[in-house]
Amino acid sequence: LFYHVTTGEIRQFVPERSGLLRRVVAQALYYGKGIFLGAAHPTAKSPDKKLNPLQQLTYVGLLNILFPLQIATGILLWVGGQSPEILDPIGGMALVAPVHNLGSWLFMSFLVIHVYLTTTGHTIFASIQAMINGWEEVEIVDAAPGDLPDNQGVKS
Repeated sequence: LFYHVTTGEIRQFVPERSGLLRRVVAQALYYGKGIFLGAAHPTAKSPDKKLNPLQQLTYVGLLNILFPLQIATGILLWVGGQSPEILDPIGGMALVAPVHNLGSWLFMSFLVIHVYLTTTGHTIFASIQAMINGWEEVEIVDAAPGDLPDNQGVKS
């Protein structure tokens, strides 16, 4: 978090609002159908834009909603196990436990989908290798011949 905030890389995780719904739908259609038909990826990667809109929304949701929800409901479950009456004003264990359980299922679903999507690069291990070494080879689109850098990778 410190690195992302101090270097400005936090912007990678904030989706641009204009046309967001259209871009998210295009990305979801690509993952659901286009990827199997060999369609072009709807979001080009660049050093300034490493995440597609669906990834951005997913990470914003995980970091700002799901993880805090899981921590809070986990603490409430622990406290409720010691003194159940403390949870009465918010609906007791009957409310807190299902919310925590739903959060667990959402997190596990994210994990399964995330692991699967790491295998959808130009080779089965390309994305995993990029996570390990911090570099990913990307196709540079709309670049003039003199614009290509010596190393065409994008630092992750």
